[in-house]
Amino acid sequence: MRILADANGKEWSVDLNTFVLQRLRNELKIDLMTIFETDLLKRLMDDIVLAVEVLYWVVKPQADRDNIGPEAFAIAMKGRYAQVHTVLAEEVHDFFSSQDRAKAAILRMAMTSMRTMREKTADKADELVTDQVIERMVESEVQKIFGEFTTSMQGLSASTPPA
Repeated sequence: MRILADANGKEWSVDLNTFVLQRLRNELKIDLMTIFETDLLKRLMDDIVLAVEVLYWVVKPQADRDNIGPEAFAIAMKGRYAQVHTVLAEEVHDFFSSQDRAKAAILRMAMTSMRTMREKTADKADELVTDQVIERMVESEVQKIFGEFTTSMQGLSASTPPA
């Protein structure tokens, strides 16, 4: 079981068990038992909307108890996306650890690989911002647009006869 705090400071107990897996099958048509035979892990890691929706159904009894619907839950997860991915992946790993150690090991390697890839992507984005590469690219494009606009405006004013 993991604890995840949302943007409002509310703590959610995240615990995967067979009943929760059944709830996900019934409500979302998602079968976590097929995570190794399908692209489900990749989808969960790539699609934060799906990951938050899955997490909502994992903690649904708590949400019901506190009268928190899916929209309010999703809003409360803003800024917690990395934690959502981590908690879900670790819970899936723990669930399979008790069932199939080989699958759990594969999942651990996949999680590590995805985390490394995310960190490298974030580092590269930081580098581009720090080095002002993006800013220079935007300035160049704006200059092209306004340069073309200015040139076309000059052509218009040159062809208009004086009054």
